[in-house]
Amino acid sequence: MSNVEQRLGWLEAALGRAVGDAFAAALAVENPAGTSGQWQNLLGIWGVAAISEEERARARAATQMTHGAPADEVYAVLTRIGEWATAQLPDAYDCDGPLERRYDKLRRAIDELRNEWLKRYKGQVMPAPSGGMFAHAMAAAKSGAATPEVAWRTVILRCQNCGGPRLTDGEFECEFCGYHLGEKGPRRQW
Repeated sequence: MSNVEQRLGWLEAALGRAVGDAFAAALAVENPAGTSGQWQNLLGIWGVAAISEEERARARAATQMTHGAPADEVYAVLTRIGEWATAQLPDAYDCDGPLERRYDKLRRAIDELRNEWLKRYKGQVMPAPSGGMFAHAMAAAKSGAATPEVAWRTVILRCQNCGGPRLTDGEFECEFCGYHLGEKGPRRQW
């Protein structure tokens, strides 16, 4: 195994673990656009300043979040993780063949990290569009329900190999390290 291959494997695992830790801490925040000790610790690790209580209140009102850290803070953490991962990438000229494909996949994952994973985060903490301003209220009135039930997960599934987040039960291959989640044993070969 070459030094470049080892470095790519280490970075895939480290990136998955970093994103997984960020998602776990952000999703575990009980109050919408709130905070927790775990989330504050993670902000400190990545050098991200927490937003003010006024900004948190505005985020709650504007987004109708059900739980979780503010999306602006999550975006800032994902930005820092992406910057860190970019600095850790080995030089591309050291890669060829299967290693080059693996490098390119990791490079794309880092480039898309902020936007793609912020979108996924918002999908976990914000209600789905209901089809119109009054559609949800009318449906609740017809069913006799006083308030909608909110169901959300405070624990996310994580890759057994690197700790990367797995947001749906139907994902069987880790997006970070390529580990097939239904198998026990070494990560898949590139």
